[in-house]
Order: sequence, then C-alpha cells, then structure tokens
Amino acid sequence: MAKASEVQGLQAEDEVRAAAVKILWTRFQDMWNYRDAVAKDFDADAVHDMRVASRRLRTAMQTFRPCFPRKSYREHYQRITGLADALGRVRDRDVQLDELKADLERLPKDQRSGVAALAETLHAERKAARADLRSLLKDLDATAYDREFLSYLARVS
Repeated sequence: MAKASEVQGLQAEDEVRAAAVKILWTRFQDMWNYRDAVAKDFDADAVHDMRVASRRLRTAMQTFRPCFPRKSYREHYQRITGLADALGRVRDRDVQLDELKADLERLPKDQRSGVAALAETLHAERKAARADLRSLLKDLDATAYDREFLSYLARVS
C-alpha cells in the first residue's frame, strides 16, 4: 500500500483553512497520481492504492468541511465519493477472485464446479465495474477535473 505523501509547507501557525487547503491538495494529488495506471491497464495494486488514497482524501474533506462553502464543497465531495465507489467495485471483485482462485487450487476437481461458476460471475461483474470506472475516469479527464478541483482549492484558500 502506498504511503501518504508529506504535506509540504504545513506550519503550526497556519490558519485552519490554509492548512486544510494544503492537506486536501496533497491528498488529491496522491490519489490522482494513480489515475493513469488505473485507466490504462487496471493494475490491481494501482486500483487498491488509488482507492486507499481516495479514502484519505474523503476523510480529510470530512474533517475540514466547516472551512469551505457548503454547496461547492459538497459537489466535489460527491465526485470524489463516486470515484471511490467505482474503485471499490473493481477492487472488491479483484480480491474476491484472488480468494476464489486459491480455493479452486485447494479443492478436489469434483468440487470445483460451483466455485468456478461463481468465479465466472465475478469476472463478468469485474469487467462491468472496470468499464464503469474507465468511463468515469474518461469523463473526469474530459472535464479536466484535476484542474477544477485544485483551482477550487486555490480560489478558496
């Protein structure tokens, strides 16, 4: 699992909103840095790391919610949550499939059919979840969401 980046320039003397902006900026960049690896080949580790980074960002956003204008902040929070949910749907299937693969290897051949059928279902679900995630990432790219989010933070700081 990727380690969270150190927040550069964070000082004890910073006002809360200024500190919040620095923290959110860093957590967003940590998450967004995995975007290419996730979008291009769905590297399972990259999906996991982006999901973890999105959780860190959402937690920071929840913590600092009172520092920002409600409506615009809520819209950004909902977009990040939507991305995290899409990542979760892919990651959950990846984990389940890994566990089933290990189960299949341990089972006698005459007991594998049910597990194999479940694995086929999970493969189909993962394929659909990946398509949804790819579409969401494409939409975020098309709207330059990374610049939108960081510009928002710069404006409110």
